[in-house]
Amino acid sequence: MAPAHKPIVCFVTPTSENAKSVKAFKALLDDLQEDKITWRVFGANGTNANLAQNVADAWTFVKGTLGDPPFDVPVVFVAGGSLAASALASNANTGTYPIIQAAGGSIPSGAPANMKGFYLNVPGEKTICQKQYDQLTSVPNNTPVAVLYDSTNDNATQDILHSLTNYAGTHNLNIVDIGGDANKLKVNTLTDLLQTPNTGNDASKSFMLIPNALFYEKCDDIAKAVDNVPLQNAIYPEREYKNAHPNKNGKQVLGHKIGLTFGQAAYYVDSVLNDKTCIATLTWQEAITDP
Repeated sequence: MAPAHKPIVCFVTPTSENAKSVKAFKALLDDLQEDKITWRVFGANGTNANLAQNVADAWTFVKGTLGDPPFDVPVVFVAGGSLAASALASNANTGTYPIIQAAGGSIPSGAPANMKGFYLNVPGEKTICQKQYDQLTSVPNNTPVAVLYDSTNDNATQDILHSLTNYAGTHNLNIVDIGGDANKLKVNTLTDLLQTPNTGNDASKSFMLIPNALFYEKCDDIAKAVDNVPLQNAIYPEREYKNAHPNKNGKQVLGHKIGLTFGQAAYYVDSVLNDKTCIATLTWQEAITDP
């Protein structure tokens, strides 16, 4: 007898449910699973502190749909980043089911055997950021460089910034920290932040960012804010930023291919839906980057 319910896939993310990364994942999962699953997104809307509640809400949804465990269909949780993955793993309920990290700055510390997925190559990202800085500073009088950063993101992000600061020197960088608040990525607010130099530094002459899911979702606003500031140059890690920039003066350098990485995660989820035991054979993989 066929089960009364469809398998459930819950996507927990620090972004909104309409983020481009979520759409990239869902588009491929739809092709793989067609109408065979029930799908829900639980987005923190740019506030990392909301992730624990998002996880609790995801579990409430699963129970409300399937009743009490054990369930008659597979349930898979997807994390839109390592902070979301850690929140899922630490929850007494969701942590016992397959968890796929669609992308993240690192493999979460103490990741359980039922969690697999994709992460940035942090040494590689350090090199990428240094190359971006070198390209910016190849233009005379192009420092300080404004660096967009989120101090509430995972340790890998902080490690990348620390490496860049040691490489470039604090006097050559103006760190723009949104502190986990996506509201600071609104055009007017971000424009003001970009025009405010660090103590003792001159105003910024150019711009780059340390990759972050929240930044990727707000690429249009970031490009417009950068356009409002008298900068000599700007470098963006993904094509979407360059395309969003009105003057098209962003340069795609080495960077994280969000759509392709989240698409790969959809294949992982498809495999687990077809055979939940295969989570044991899946591996952690580095996210796709430009050659």
